[in-house]
Amino acid sequence: MKLLRIVFLLPLLVACLQVSGPEQPRHSDLPIVPTDPGDEVSLIASLQVAPTVPGSQTGLVSLVASNFLNDVLIVRIYWDLEGSSDCDVYETNTPLYLLHDYEDCGTYTVRVEVEDPGESPPVTDFEDRELVLCSAEDPPPPPEVPEGCVLIDAGSFVMGSPEDEPGHDSWGDETQHTVTLTTAFYMSTTEVTNEQYREMAQWAYDNGYCTASSSSLQDALDGSTQELLDLNDSDCEIDFAGGVFTCENPDHPVKEVTWYGSVAFCDWKSLREGLPRAYDHSNWQCNSHQPYSAEGYRLPTEAEWEYACRSGSTTAFANGEITELYCGYDPVLDEIGWYCGNDEGWTSPVAEKIPNAWGLYDMHGNLWEWCNDWYASYGGDVTDPVGPATGSLRLLRGGYWYGSALYCRSAFRLGYNPSYSNPDIGFRFMRSAF
Repeated sequence: MKLLRIVFLLPLLVACLQVSGPEQPRHSDLPIVPTDPGDEVSLIASLQVAPTVPGSQTGLVSLVASNFLNDVLIVRIYWDLEGSSDCDVYETNTPLYLLHDYEDCGTYTVRVEVEDPGESPPVTDFEDRELVLCSAEDPPPPPEVPEGCVLIDAGSFVMGSPEDEPGHDSWGDETQHTVTLTTAFYMSTTEVTNEQYREMAQWAYDNGYCTASSSSLQDALDGSTQELLDLNDSDCEIDFAGGVFTCENPDHPVKEVTWYGSVAFCDWKSLREGLPRAYDHSNWQCNSHQPYSAEGYRLPTEAEWEYACRSGSTTAFANGEITELYCGYDPVLDEIGWYCGNDEGWTSPVAEKIPNAWGLYDMHGNLWEWCNDWYASYGGDVTDPVGPATGSLRLLRGGYWYGSALYCRSAFRLGYNPSYSNPDIGFRFMRSAF
């Protein structure tokens, strides 16, 4: 048991003696002189024993004792009658409100004894109460947010861009429509970095989930041999030799990663954390084309990506309107993202610009980000859209470090072959929150 916390008035507290020597008697063996059944007054006038809140591991005792002779009463609290002889003892003539932290969930018997030493012989009254902590009926505690992620609540938003937005792409289909997402989700605050991918690839390689040579990282799940990372390209900052992965620029976003390599990272992360994989590598469907109910890590759907990027905004960028379409200076975009107007000749370390309103970095620029969906034209208003079950191009969002400002808009869409990789494509992971 953990330390006792006393919230209300406590005139005196002494502990039940725990000294070396003969074994102390269990409290079931302690002599108790109960109140005479004929007495009209009980020493316990009011007693409550309960968790502090549903699902808590902290129990409370609220006691009001009768003191008909105005004597100081002795109160003993046995917090675990069946499991321990420990108790706390109070001398008081005032109500008590006590809190006690338990190490484990479960059912405990709490005994409250009240003794009036002014009587001859002393009169003792007691009650036993059952205390159930973290019961199955209690709502579970909120789940922990995965490291490096933020929780994004479910909600509705207008997806796409108005026709008068500078850079609006009618060919790529940015038709505005209302999207409702019914499942909250955790999203990585940054694009996956070289170091994150290197470390996860090493774990996957050591466990037989992938194969590698100096020129290529390949899948080894469900019979797949898809290329995940082009190690042979000079733009790739991850190397493999002698069974060991190394990287340069560890805090830069990983690049030269295919759509399959992004998905594999998500599944490796799920496997390492004991979660079911979201993807079947024999057909590359996410949870049988039901991504929102997948338990493991995955790529965001296109709708989840734009919802997270906008973070409640309706403007071209999460922090304001666009004023420059190409590589000129755009003060709004310069504040939040990397593009050809402010790049330094290469990608930049993640999280160097300001985040959007929901704590996500680099949603505008730095690297394009793979999404889960196949590329297709929009329909009308929709709830939990997943896109077509098959296609030829996977969606990319967000723009990139040497691209024009218009590509970095929240609504801009692009499709690429999922086997394609280059130095301007990366990804971020997410997981549905149940």
